[in-house]
Amino acid sequence: HMPLKKSSSPTEFRLYFGPMDQAIFKRVDNTFTNEVTGYNPQFIQAQSFQGWFSFISEPFAKFLFLIMNLFFAVTQSWGFSIILLTVVLRLMMYPLNAWSIKSTLKLQEFGPQLKKLQEKNKKDPKKAQMEMMQFYKQHKINPLGGCIPLVIQMPFLFGMFDLLKSTFPLRGASFIPGW
Repeated sequence: HMPLKKSSSPTEFRLYFGPMDQAIFKRVDNTFTNEVTGYNPQFIQAQSFQGWFSFISEPFAKFLFLIMNLFFAVTQSWGFSIILLTVVLRLMMYPLNAWSIKSTLKLQEFGPQLKKLQEKNKKDPKKAQMEMMQFYKQHKINPLGGCIPLVIQMPFLFGMFDLLKSTFPLRGASFIPGW
């Protein structure tokens, strides 16, 4: 069932069963590189972040892993590195969070007036919708203003999840080294 051409010569396979770690991949690639034939297994390219949204989260996970490695170089603790990464991520996302909160508070402020508009035009939903759109325009309210910042943050959150789920050095690591 394998999609290979049939031939009389034996087919060789090289399989790797082990952790998806960059240093190990480099050693395996160096070990099995054949300079005469130019063969290189390129296991280093095999590392990937799996999941439904990996095409979105993978670049963000790689970026966050780079930052986490910098923190690890300073703290020598994966636990502190994750805490520092979380703090940096929250600081990066603060403008988006503030935007979302301001928009939500503005919608809550005008909530009773919007409720009155809906009750006034209960029998004609089309007219109620038109009046609500006019109300939004008049008071410069964006009904999706609270959602847009969350959508922008999602790739970072997916990236953080993938990073913590699939990073080999974190497995079995103690919070404080030596404990």
